[in-house]
Amino acid sequence: MSLEDSMATLIWHLCIGGEQIEDSRFDISVLAENRSKIADLASLYWQRADRREQIEDSRFGISVLAESRSKIADLASLYLQRANRRRRILTS
Repeated sequence: MSLEDSMATLIWHLCIGGEQIEDSRFDISVLAENRSKIADLASLYWQRADRREQIEDSRFGISVLAESRSKIADLASLYLQRANRRRRILTS
């Protein structure tokens, strides 16, 4: 499974059920109960990684190059938007 697929799966699962809130860090609605997990995932790569150091977050089991951390945050934002759209369609 590619990193992109892993992120899609992770964020899709985080976005099922719960109360919708606006998270200004992503400027989209996210689920209140999962907001901290999503923020932790995005911020982990900004705060802990040194350039080109391979790191892993044991909470999610994802290894990435530190230089990709902004891409991870971008992917998180993209998949949250898509998951929210899918959720609205499924609950309509």
